[in-house]
Amino acid sequence: MTEDTLCVDRLTPAIGALIEGVDLSGECSATLLNRLYESLIEHLVLFFPNQTLTPATLLAFAETFGELDTPHHVYPHVPGYERIVLLENDGDRRPNTDVWHTDLTFKQNPPFASILYAKAIPACGGIRSGAVCTPPMTPSRTA
Repeated sequence: MTEDTLCVDRLTPAIGALIEGVDLSGECSATLLNRLYESLIEHLVLFFPNQTLTPATLLAFAETFGELDTPHHVYPHVPGYERIVLLENDGDRRPNTDVWHTDLTFKQNPPFASILYAKAIPACGGIRSGAVCTPPMTPSRTA
């Protein structure tokens, strides 16, 4: 996949971008990874629609952003992939929001980013936004 096929579409003025024209299941060039990193820094949350990833390709993509964190201490993992948390939410499996911090933002040094790979998203009420936990910017005062 080349950098020329990458399309970045801002979703809101403050946060989020839709990224199209990239296949995350294959190897990405250094130039493309730099563009994705820059887009993540600019938009804070990126959405990559229509991706088909295996646990191995998901981990390979995640590792392009740096060292992976330790396995999550509360949630179950994808069998054979202890660094991929398995979150299931349907009529029979409701999320346990008492221990919700799946992205490890509670840690002294939280990970740079989290990746969510959703296999099924409802047409209405599914994952349509992201959240960012960074300190707010304080405007400087002038006298």
